[in-house]
Amino acid sequence: MIRRALSAALLASAILAAQQLGAASYAMKVSVTAQGPWIKAGELLEGAVPKKIAELKVRRLEAPGKSVEIPRDLLAVKLREARLGEPVTLSGTATLVTASSRVVKGADIKAFVEKYLRERLSPLSGSAEVALECREAPADLTVPDRETRLDLVPPAGGRFRGNVVFRVIARQSGEDGADLQVGQSVLSCLVTQKQKLLVALKAIRRGETVGAANAGLAMLDASYLAEDGYASLDEAAGLKAKTYIGADKPIAPSMLERPALVRRGDIVKLVVRSGMVSVKVSAKALRDAALGDSIPVEIVDGKKQVQGRVLDAGTVVSESR
Repeated sequence: MIRRALSAALLASAILAAQQLGAASYAMKVSVTAQGPWIKAGELLEGAVPKKIAELKVRRLEAPGKSVEIPRDLLAVKLREARLGEPVTLSGTATLVTASSRVVKGADIKAFVEKYLRERLSPLSGSAEVALECREAPADLTVPDRETRLDLVPPAGGRFRGNVVFRVIARQSGEDGADLQVGQSVLSCLVTQKQKLLVALKAIRRGETVGAANAGLAMLDASYLAEDGYASLDEAAGLKAKTYIGADKPIAPSMLERPALVRRGDIVKLVVRSGMVSVKVSAKALRDAALGDSIPVEIVDGKKQVQGRVLDAGTVVSESR
């Protein structure tokens, strides 16, 4: 008791001396709720406080809803370090600062994801049967008590069928206008998709050309297909199988390739263009190539190799600067 009384007497004496010297004196609040992300001196002090003191950052807030005690000694050190140009004295012992908070309900997060998915999948409604089922709502998010918006990170690879996992980010604007991430949730949804896709009507062997005789459309469950298929025969007609495709199996783009117009060893017409000038010579193709492919060719007379683009079955064009 004696020590406490002595401390109080010393503090009162210091305040009185400071007042006599023209020092500003402020009393610390007992408790306060702060918006953050920084606790500022002006939030800790009673009454009107000059802006240069009010804007002084003391320390960062804890998580939303959490409390931290700011002792008088810490605030006094911050004021001294700021070198404000005038003496300041403080009364009080500490301020209990609680970080403001609000709750973003898990049900609202789930509704946000479902709305996004419906908008994303609506263009498919004319060509596919799509069903959506999201799992139970995630846990509520506790965030600072400021305007909050939700942002969605699309699934890896941009695929919106089968088991789709979304990451939802809660964002707020900081006092300096910066975009802050203040929380996140993960939600899994099952998207089933049935649509007409191109399938092999019978086994298609490697090198065979796809056409009406061996391929046609059929209604398939495309929910777990590794890649998008063909929605019409026209998209694949004339392409050749790179691998064996079993009967009734969906035909994917990775299974097909354009037929070669030029074979390795073929003698082709090489058109070398330089500005307005074109020169035609004979050249030998050094590998198989389809329409539009770039291939190396060897000029017959000079044995010089150049790179050219296949224009048609017997012509390769090389652009020279």
